[in-house]
Amino acid sequence: SLLIEAQLAGIDGETERALELTRAAARGHTVLGVALTEAPIAYLEGLLVGGDAGRAQRAQALALAAAQGWKNPRRFVAMECPVINWLEAKS
Repeated sequence: SLLIEAQLAGIDGETERALELTRAAARGHTVLGVALTEAPIAYLEGLLVGGDAGRAQRAQALALAAAQGWKNPRRFVAMECPVINWLEAKS
């Protein structure tokens, strides 16, 4: 639910809150060991961070998804974080 809340905060323009929730989701991911959410969480965080650092993080997230066997990493990330299309269009 943290990942969903983070996406909603991003849509509402609450970037700092969205980053906080995304990072909390990442910590929960680490605790739970749910590997499938790692790339989407990292991609969303990179999108929220923005700039060169954010672009690099998004590229790493897509590479991670590809390494996990996803043939279309961007589509996989968008399935888990559907707001990224909207957030990318706004940036």
